[in-house]
Amino acid sequence: MKRCGLWRCAMMETVRHSEETLRTALISNHKDLIELYQKYSPRVTRLLEEMFRPDSTLFKPIELHLKSDWILSHPEPKQDFYTFYSSPHRKTPVPGKNIIYIQIIGSFGDSEATTKTYIHWLKEYCEAFFYGLNVKFQDPVPVSHTGCTFRINTYSHNLQIHTVNSTPS
Repeated sequence: MKRCGLWRCAMMETVRHSEETLRTALISNHKDLIELYQKYSPRVTRLLEEMFRPDSTLFKPIELHLKSDWILSHPEPKQDFYTFYSSPHRKTPVPGKNIIYIQIIGSFGDSEATTKTYIHWLKEYCEAFFYGLNVKFQDPVPVSHTGCTFRINTYSHNLQIHTVNSTPS
């Protein structure tokens, strides 16, 4: 698909995987992971199933606009979930460091109800994915109060915030 902005035109490539490919990559048939899957709440299970629907509003195909996009410029070998889960490099919780703090910046979607829905799903998903950790949200702040630079993406028209890693004191 060809998209044109105000200043230039670019060829856009869409990465879309079949339901079978996604299920193979993301769902493991290893016993220890099946036991974890069974602990998910019905809401988390529903959210995870959402990613397999072709008409999903939460998990859209990836659009690549430039050769410098991450996927094109950083080729990586394929990895299924069990390989990721069993990797010795994966971080696991340690005593005294068992909370993920998420700073809400701006809003999601077109209403406060949509924002609350996304935040609730994000909390449940993070607690399932980072099993054993609690998730706490900081009070929301507008983008203008972050001190971060930001821009509107030329292609998606979404706000992009340039942030840096920091550790809360």
